[in-house]
Amino acid sequence: MIAAELYKMSLFLRGRRLVFLKDRLKSIPYVSIGKRRKNGIPVSVIRAYLPDDASGSGEMHRVQYDLTSRRAHPLLVAKEEREELERKLNSLRFRSILDGEYPRITTLRNINPINKRFSKEVFDQLEELKEDNPVKKHYFDGHIFRSKSELIVAQFLKSLGLEYKYEAIVKVGEQVYYVDFAVYCPETGRFFFIEHLGMMSKDSYRMKNFAKITNYILNGYIEGLDVLFIFEHGDDRFSADAICGKILGVIAAQARQLSEASVL
Repeated sequence: MIAAELYKMSLFLRGRRLVFLKDRLKSIPYVSIGKRRKNGIPVSVIRAYLPDDASGSGEMHRVQYDLTSRRAHPLLVAKEEREELERKLNSLRFRSILDGEYPRITTLRNINPINKRFSKEVFDQLEELKEDNPVKKHYFDGHIFRSKSELIVAQFLKSLGLEYKYEAIVKVGEQVYYVDFAVYCPETGRFFFIEHLGMMSKDSYRMKNFAKITNYILNGYIEGLDVLFIFEHGDDRFSADAICGKILGVIAAQARQLSEASVL
């Protein structure tokens, strides 16, 4: 029974990813590199079909630039991005099953997030604290983390291809918090918060964060769906595997909620 549920969840998440990747692919032009003769000398060029924005008709027109020109650079970037997306599509597990169910799965794109305050639009507007000189410095992915534990969490999020913001400035009720992580999952189309509570062995720290947890709950945040609390007691009991399992659990809970909404 559990194995069957996990299999269905895997199909659902991968179906959402298939839709996400195919939609991204549609927005990127086909780009190719070829040759032309200039004054009798072969010259490398880059070609692409782009929408005719000037006419507004939606028709496509071909552009061609010398590979060394300034205009060629964005097309080279688009070519690399398209190739990377195609690799991800080709490596997607259960691809044959998902392609067979694609017409049903694509309808899930039209499902709004259960709560609009967790939408991609809201996530994009979140700002990071960007402290200039933190006491402890752990560098990764363009961020400076306060602790090694937070660094491990960031590395796991990155490995899953999840977009995150570190120390996001968020107002919960009347309180403003610097949330450790705001994490957006493209497969579920929504984000969630991770609060890493790393000094729970200290009475003052513990009481302050119990008040924070209560504030989240009173303002309608569901633990394990909208926000994940990671507790650490400062006695080397931090388990990276356990934390990774909890993060995956949040994504699975969101996927389950979304899959149930899709059949209503």
